[in-house]
Formats: sequence, structure tokens, C-alpha cells
Amino acid sequence: MRSLIVGWYGHGNIGDELLSVAAYKILGDAFGRPPIIASVNPTITSDSLSELIPDETTKIVRWPASMQPRDLMSKSFIRTISAVVESGCVVIGGGGMFSDWRGSKVHRWLEFISICKKLGKKTVLMGIGAGPFFNKAIAQRIGNIINKDVDLIIARDTMSKKYLEEQAGVTKEVELLPDLVFYLRDVIGNRPRKRERIVANFVPFPDLADGYSQGIIEFLEDAAKNNIVELLPFHHSDWQFHRKLAEKVRSSNIRPLPLQNINATIEKLSLAKVAILTRYHAMVLGSLLETPFVPLIYHHKSAELLHKLGVDDCLIDVGNGSQWKRSIPSFKDYHDSFECVNNKLDEISLKLRVISEQQLITSKKYVELLRQLLD
Repeated sequence: MRSLIVGWYGHGNIGDELLSVAAYKILGDAFGRPPIIASVNPTITSDSLSELIPDETTKIVRWPASMQPRDLMSKSFIRTISAVVESGCVVIGGGGMFSDWRGSKVHRWLEFISICKKLGKKTVLMGIGAGPFFNKAIAQRIGNIINKDVDLIIARDTMSKKYLEEQAGVTKEVELLPDLVFYLRDVIGNRPRKRERIVANFVPFPDLADGYSQGIIEFLEDAAKNNIVELLPFHHSDWQFHRKLAEKVRSSNIRPLPLQNINATIEKLSLAKVAILTRYHAMVLGSLLETPFVPLIYHHKSAELLHKLGVDDCLIDVGNGSQWKRSIPSFKDYHDSFECVNNKLDEISLKLRVISEQQLITSKKYVELLRQLLD
């Protein structure tokens, strides 16, 4: 069966591009032929795919950049509709697709699913994150559409499952499996490891006071005395934030890297002696590469991931001041957590290897569940 996968693909966010590759591989393994991918920028998605699965070819169609008439009436969108007609199964996933945080119009994804269901397609939410929902009306609308029009629901963490069931009112069974990217362990793993320097990924949180940046700056000043520290972005906003941090530190040992492709990002992280990671998929990638890391958590998804990995004893709590956490880490928080990880690098690396292998095994159930749709 041909399938179509739709997600937040093509924006250059490393985490989302990893998800597009993982979804491609899972659906191909499940249905015996490559899926069609809908992306706002097919070139970015094609490049991401070819970097990790170079022997594969697929069809990538353009997802509309907006709901404006000029996008909906374009030739590229018409091709996307043709791809829906061509497919027997339409999938949304993965990542944090369903939350109304900051006014996200998440119900539009599900309205698209409803159209596909009316066209007689199998419909799937695969490895999604959900909630919290701040608007009860949107939550109820999401729940109603899922209950009516979705054939298979797979959440990536227990809180997402809880939000779907308790806040959105989803009454259908919600399966729970690891993040899609763990399915790429055999593709991403086995990289050379020199373990030479520190790699750090920091996320800007505009809602937090200047103290948030100050704690990072003080830590970087201290770390740069005897180490090269590469600031590794997973998103455009990370890169901009990293540049500002580097300007404040004023050390040649602090090197803000540009936002690069998946392979370059993997290579940098695989060569790190120790990493400091904030983005959720930076942590997933760190675990697949067995790179010991200091985790900065700002979301329930990160906290649950770290607990599964067994590396939550050296974490730092951070947040955006309005959604999950409210604490602002100090220099001491960064220093103490860094030393906590640095003192047991081999132990953490081994633990990440074992757990990521287990997550790979569990993630293979995606293929099993999808194949059941054919019965």
C-alpha cells in the first residue's frame, strides 16, 4: 500500500527533519514501498533523506506554507491532493503536533485528516506529542475529530497520551511507543568517536529574564578556559541565540556553528566528549550516538525521556516562564551538573547504548501496528 506522511517537515529544524526520515523508513518497512512525503520545502526534506538513506528514492510533494488562497490554489498543492488520492493511508507524525500553545492552529491538521477519511483512506497519528491544551474548545474539537476519523493513534510519551484522553476526550485506544527517531538507531549509530571537545545546544526562552542568559554566559566563560566549546543549533533561533552568547563571552574557544544539515549535526555531536543539550531531539540524537550529555529540561517530554534513559540524576531544570518550569539555572547549576556527567562519562555512554537499543526494539512495534491496518 502507498502511504502519505504529513508533518512539520521542510523548515530546516533538525529534529523535524530527523522525524521525516524516521517516518519514511517506518512506513516503507511497514507497507513495502516508500511513502510520499508532504513538505513545505521538498528540497530540504529530500536532502535530509538522502543524507541518511542515500540508496532510497521517494516522491516529495509541497505542503502549503499557509492556508491562504494563493497556496491552496497552487499547482504544488493540487499535486499534494493527487498524492492523497494515490495513497491508501495518510499519516500525521511525529513530534509535538497537537497543542494550542501560543495560538497554534493544530486542529487544521486534523481537518485535513477528516477530508482524507471521507475519501476512504486509512488515517494514522504516528508518534505524536500532544498538549497541554489551554483552550478547551480546541481540545474538544481535536478529540471529536480523532474519535470520529482516526484509525490508529500512537503517542510518544505518557503525558501526551494523558492529555489526549483527559483534556481532549479521546476515547479510542491510544498506543504508546518511543519517539520515531529511535527507529533510526542502526542508521545513525556506529559513528567515529574522538570525544575531543564540549558541544552545547541552548534554546532561547524570551519569556525568561536576563538571568537565564547570564547563567549560561558564566558557565561558558569558565568552560572556555581549558576547552573548545562548539554551540550546535537544531533550529534557526538556536543559532541566533548562540551568536549572542558568543559575543558576550568573547573567547576564541567559543564557536557558534551555523545551522547545518543532519549529517553535519550528527558528526559534531558524535565527536563530543560531553554535550549540554536542551532540544528534545538533540537528547534523542545524543542517546543514539552514546554521547554523555547534561540535559536541560523544559517540557514533560524531556523529563520522561531522561527517566527512560536513566540519565536524570545530572539534569538542569529550565523553562520558558509560562508553560512548564519556571526556574532559571545559575552558573552553579551548570557547573555542578557538568561535573556530575564529566565524572562518569563511560558509565553514561554504556547506559545510553543499552537503553537506546531497547528503544529501537520497542519502536519496531510501529511497523507491526501499521501492518495491522491492512487486515
